[in-house]
Amino acid sequence: MIFRLVLYVCILFGFMPLWGDVYIHHQVTPNIGTIGDPLAYSIVATQNSSFELIPPNEEHLDPFIMKSPPIHFPDVVNGITTYKVDYDLALFQIGEVWIPTQNITIIQNQQSRIHQLPPIKITIQSILPEEKDNLDIRDLKDLIKISLNILPWIIGGLICLALISLGYYLFLKHRKSKLGADPFCEVAFQTPRDMAISELEKLEKQQLIQQKKVKKHYYILTDIMKRYLSTIFQAKISEMTTDEMLETLMSVEMDKETLKRVQFLFEAMDPVKFAKKVPDINTHEKDWNRALNIINRITPPPIANQEGKDA
Repeated sequence: MIFRLVLYVCILFGFMPLWGDVYIHHQVTPNIGTIGDPLAYSIVATQNSSFELIPPNEEHLDPFIMKSPPIHFPDVVNGITTYKVDYDLALFQIGEVWIPTQNITIIQNQQSRIHQLPPIKITIQSILPEEKDNLDIRDLKDLIKISLNILPWIIGGLICLALISLGYYLFLKHRKSKLGADPFCEVAFQTPRDMAISELEKLEKQQLIQQKKVKKHYYILTDIMKRYLSTIFQAKISEMTTDEMLETLMSVEMDKETLKRVQFLFEAMDPVKFAKKVPDINTHEKDWNRALNIINRITPPPIANQEGKDA
């Protein structure tokens, strides 16, 4: 009797998931579509305790055309934490295409684990009919007779266009007098340097260090610097290890002092991401300033900005 009871308990709990496992699901909707149609690729991770999720690198989704994926903050319901990442994809080629294996990083209890998501097959069909008979030239329908007395319509259209132009001009003039600024001023083009510095400022405002999310802070800081270096030197640095990145940077036009600072920064960040090293608050600020210094050394700020700061 006791043996049967033990056997039933083993069978029951042998099919239950281990407490603390992360359940990860990903899918594409629809998996069969036509060329240029939007495709929704989503990744959902669920666990019965708190954790953090770092999504796959966007470069691994080539040749798909995509927007920046919105990362949903964790949704906690009845002690279950859920992360969801949505990608808006589109593809302009016909045939069977695979979303390659994706790596996502799960951070929990100051430790990180990499999970591999299996590839997904998508079939993209042509919008043209498959049957050859449908491609034959068809007879034209009878021509519709159009009256040649279209002069009133042309005059009416020109009058409407003139009224619209006049109204738009008066609107801009009123707006200019109200705001005291040129309504036609162009938005300044954002350079890779500006984008990197903007992301550094956003990272600082998130105050992840104060929230004891040290590893997430350094993962984001590393990603900002790698994407910036990839853009400047036209290399896939985001996919490289620190040693591979340094070897690549030695072959480009970078002065030795800047290369030395890059090496020092990344060798200081790696132990924090992959080990249990937790630097103090002063070290975080120094690393942030080192990253900003490297960006300014590679692409200095415009002379006008420097003169403004000097003044």
